[in-house]
Amino acid sequence: MARWIVVADSSRARFFSYHGLRSPLAEFDDLAHSESRLRESQITEDLPGRHSDSTGQGRHALEQKLSVKDQEARLFAQQIAAYLDRACAENRLDSLIIIAAPKFLGQLRDSLSDNIRAIINSEISKNLVQQDADQIRKQISEPVPFI
Repeated sequence: MARWIVVADSSRARFFSYHGLRSPLAEFDDLAHSESRLRESQITEDLPGRHSDSTGQGRHALEQKLSVKDQEARLFAQQIAAYLDRACAENRLDSLIIIAAPKFLGQLRDSLSDNIRAIINSEISKNLVQQDADQIRKQISEPVPFI
């Protein structure tokens, strides 16, 4: 059975496998999204900034519904979700624990397919992406049911 743990925030996702409740975690992949680490002003340098109204009402800033940082986080969540979908389709993933920074966990949840949602055993809303495997393992305090 392929049991995975994904530990993520808006700029990095680490993938671990494990074989049982007390087995060590084995990190096998690491994805980075460098755009999420940039300041918003660095990301928006090439975006349109001001717009002149054709009716003569003056100039105004073009506004976006989501901040650029949130858009980048959403793109990264979609990238992680696609990675998990591929693994599931290739029968490399049977059960999943997600540990993610609180705000990013919601964005990741929104991006997951029904197939991935069906194999999630647990979600932990903490930012542990910088922790070592032993520290991450300690955060999984209650027994996780195996599918």
